[in-house]
Formats: sequence, structure tokens, C-alpha cells
Amino acid sequence: MYKVFVNESLLIFSDSQAQHNSSGMLMAKPEETERIVRNLLSGVFSTTDYLIPFSDTGAENYLNEHFEIVTAAGGIVLDKGGKVLWIFRRGKWDLPKGKADKGESAEETAIREVKEECGIKKLRVKEFLGNAYHIYPITKGKKAVFKTTHWFLMETDDVDFIPQTEEDITEIKFFGTDEKTPLENTFRSLKTFLEDHYLKKSD
Repeated sequence: MYKVFVNESLLIFSDSQAQHNSSGMLMAKPEETERIVRNLLSGVFSTTDYLIPFSDTGAENYLNEHFEIVTAAGGIVLDKGGKVLWIFRRGKWDLPKGKADKGESAEETAIREVKEECGIKKLRVKEFLGNAYHIYPITKGKKAVFKTTHWFLMETDDVDFIPQTEEDITEIKFFGTDEKTPLENTFRSLKTFLEDHYLKKSD
């Protein structure tokens, strides 16, 4: 199953209809995917979620064929007390992440991006958490991007940080998992990933 975000809409590529029965998502045929994505990206469709009956192999083949593939990685960084490090960028709370350089592993990308964006020196990777998927447009006349972001759980002892201002980061702060501030002003895709892959584990 792939959970793919297009703006604030969710496309679930899955051959199981149980998702639709319990969540009220709209059903769509695989051949409608291109039209749905195009209309979501252009704003013709409002925020609507769809279940599209692809097998995992079918979804992977479709995505590789129709989009420019981009790989990124990032970190959910914890302090000694288990608080999560958030960055404030372009009006929203976000987590440090970025695109992979050529030849990097996902873990190497995650470590480099977290260090660069936050000015962190001491960083330990605890475990791989999972992948998040996102479709977004690039320049006119080219394919849209299908981005896979690999997320890792990390720890740091650092308490002083340097925001990477060239990446429009203006603030870096730890929040407890019970604090609503970042979750009330972040991306739906990020909130969903945290709920699926981290917050449930930490309860």
C-alpha cells in the first residue's frame, strides 16, 4: 500500500477496499489517476481523498512511469527527555529533511540534512521509521515529481542550534509529543506519517 499526498489530499494505492469502507474515501479507477493528480495539483479539485485499487507492483510501475523520481531523507530528532525537534520554515512547522546527493545512502542523507539544517554536531541514529510519499509540480511542461522521503529516528545531546537561513529556516525548537503547537501548523502528510510511524509507538 502507498499513501501518497498531493497537496493536502491523500491518494491510497491499495488493492484492499477495506480502507474505503472505514474512511469514507472516494473510489477511483487506476486509469483515472492521471486526471485526478493533474486536477489536484492545479487546484481544480478541492481537498479530497481517493482510494485507487493498485497492487504494490502496479502502483510502483505507474509512479515510475509517470513522474520524475526524487529521493530524500530526514530525521525525527529527540532530546534526552523524548521531545521532538521541529524547524519553522516558510510559515509552517516542519522536520529537518532534504534531497539525497548522488551516491548517498538514505541514512547518510538524513544525517547530513539534519546537521546542515539545524547546526547539530552530535547525532545518533536509532532506527529507520518508514517512508513518506508526496507528488508535487515542477516547471511547466515537465513531469511532476514523485518524492520518497526516508525517515529515521535520531537522538542528540545538543541544546544550541543554528537555523540554516538559506533554506528559509528561522526557528528550531523541541516540543513534547503532547504539545499541539507544531501539529496544528504543519503539513497533513507529515502529521499523518508521525501518527502512523512514531506517535503510536511512543504512546
